[in-house]
Amino acid sequence: YAPHVKAAARHVGGEGHAAEDGEMIASLCHQTALFLANVACSFQGALELYEKSLEIRIKVLGQDRRDVASSYNDMANLYYKQGKFDLALEQYAKSVAIGVVLGEEHAHVAASYNNMANIYEELGKYDEAVALQKKCLAIRLRTLGEEHPDVATSY
Repeated sequence: YAPHVKAAARHVGGEGHAAEDGEMIASLCHQTALFLANVACSFQGALELYEKSLEIRIKVLGQDRRDVASSYNDMANLYYKQGKFDLALEQYAKSVAIGVVLGEEHAHVAASYNNMANIYEELGKYDEAVALQKKCLAIRLRTLGEEHPDVATSY
């Protein structure tokens, strides 16, 4: 599938292509990247498609959009799986920055804080990990309520 998705992505933004086409192809790139990363374990192929999806989303939608934040977050997850913690933290930070612009009270922002906290914990930077986990917990409590399973895993 990846070669076909990449071929379609090359045509985004060309003459006669509507913004909706770009959004659809960006989503296709993103979903294929998720498959490659999580099922096929083809990290390089996934990264290429995440990057293409991100490029299209920024071009078609603009920088401060949830879909752009999602691209950064999923690229960060990929780097995290590979143990590339510096790159993962950089992408999570970009995702969080967009989330803050859009309204920090969102599950996506809480998840990014949680993921960043996990990295800092693995690096032995416990103060940073605890600070981020507290942010995650506060958002989840306010948005999901105390009985939600995601809140339970945040304590």
